[in-house]
Amino acid sequence: MSGSFSYASFSASDERPGGWSVGRTAGDVEDMWIADLVPLIPTQLADPVPLSNFPDKDDLARRVRRFAWLPAPWDPVDTGVFFASSPAGQDASGRPGNVFTWVAVSDTGRLPHHDAVSLMLSPSVPAPFGKRKVDTAELPELGPGFSGPVPSPLTPDVTAAFLAGAPAESAGGTASLPVECSRITEPSGPASRTEILRRLLELLMNGQPVVLATDPAEGPLWVTVLAEKLPADLPFTWSTYERATGLSEVLETGASLVVLPPKDLDRLPADLPAVVVDTAAQLPPADAVAPPAPAAPQRARHSAGAKGWGVSFIAPASSAQTVASGSASPSNPFGSATPDTAATPVVRAAQNGVHPGLILLNPLDEEFIRTAGLTSWGIWVDCLQPDPHVESNADFLNRWYRKGLTAYEYYLLLDPSTELGWTARIRILALTSYGYVPPSKDTPDRTSLNEWALAFVDPRTEEELIDDTVDYSYEHGYADKQPPDFRLLRNPSVRDMAEEVFRRRVERRQQGQQTSPAPQHARHNPQPSHVYDTRQPRQPRHIQPGPGHPGNSGWSHR
Repeated sequence: MSGSFSYASFSASDERPGGWSVGRTAGDVEDMWIADLVPLIPTQLADPVPLSNFPDKDDLARRVRRFAWLPAPWDPVDTGVFFASSPAGQDASGRPGNVFTWVAVSDTGRLPHHDAVSLMLSPSVPAPFGKRKVDTAELPELGPGFSGPVPSPLTPDVTAAFLAGAPAESAGGTASLPVECSRITEPSGPASRTEILRRLLELLMNGQPVVLATDPAEGPLWVTVLAEKLPADLPFTWSTYERATGLSEVLETGASLVVLPPKDLDRLPADLPAVVVDTAAQLPPADAVAPPAPAAPQRARHSAGAKGWGVSFIAPASSAQTVASGSASPSNPFGSATPDTAATPVVRAAQNGVHPGLILLNPLDEEFIRTAGLTSWGIWVDCLQPDPHVESNADFLNRWYRKGLTAYEYYLLLDPSTELGWTARIRILALTSYGYVPPSKDTPDRTSLNEWALAFVDPRTEEELIDDTVDYSYEHGYADKQPPDFRLLRNPSVRDMAEEVFRRRVERRQQGQQTSPAPQHARHNPQPSHVYDTRQPRQPRHIQPGPGHPGNSGWSHR
């Protein structure tokens, strides 16, 4: 972390006059940076549930808060800025409605990463309430990449329960969410949260800024689940709470996702440069395109495999609004809005079944998807170092090693109606059916596999994918000597498909052995001399890692 500062309405002291001003600073924060960032800090946070003058610990935990991760105006390509704002009660003059904000500037080069997500609702992030605590609030000391905070309560179990419909009883009830999320209600719109997540991912990967109309209490959870599913090197900037009047200004900074209270929907301008997704209404099409901005920021498209995938918004440096250290108040993006017409999504036709901007492949990627063997896929999916002494690694070493292949996660974002998109799903489901389920580096009890993308097969069907994967893996796969371990798979559709591919493949081999000699296969994929008996119970069990092929679940941690 480069540095940080606090901003609120403070009491007068020897260092500063009273009123809205910068409180404390830490690390390397230049005055010109502060002048650029203060206009993005809210001085009002409308909370539908007002706090008493003496709230208890749970009341404070339930406060609506605004978190944002935005490009730095002076370096919108490489540097990010994290904002954490919370209602702070009365200020020193006794006026209600004070807002305390902690602003943290990242190290150069951290904007494309998702570091700031772990700071939301972390106890390390200051959120004082009351004038004395506001005046004395200390700033946290964090390491590179915002490392070292107390863990956020937004754990993988919490986000999984949220996607399943929590606090609905079917998703674990109110006990499945922490007290910070206790104001969240059950979903009531026509689309499930999983369907909304899928549409958000499609729009974001298509380079479209998104305004998500939902209760701001849900904002941190939506940001967290999106950061979990998006590729780790895809820039993802966001705000969990904006009002209609300040929306355009935040979008101009380059924000990918902005959460808006539903009551502000009828106040949006017709030319809002974003696709609006209302969780209580029908979802926009996956290929919806935002109307062009009245004063469009410069856009930079990066080639496949480079940092900053797809379309990124490079905003011009904002006109710095100089804010005196006294009681002068900055412009407030959370003020009341003027009614206007609702934004209308623009629909764009896909080209050859692939959404423009969704993914850019080079010819080598296309050749890999079409011709690489299953062993080469296994090496690339798990980022393994190929062994030159292993014969089955020769194809990858000779044709693909260090040749600039794009990360496999992007292959799964190809439209499944296309040849390449369908072939990529067959190859990866084949690996999965052998127990090739890579654990996540950060959460070993979860997989790093983009399950949501693998499960998306529309307009084709899961049955078609299962059949094609059985055909492919039967001819080009490995021995089914042991039941695969699918425990890391969290998506029921992916787990069911992998289990079904395994079952059908084994049955076909048993039938083939009974009726005819085993078919011949390439030297690097020998036909097994033993098949697993499907008449036994197929309960997954742990298989000790070992060398060889994907029949062994010897995944290294990524």
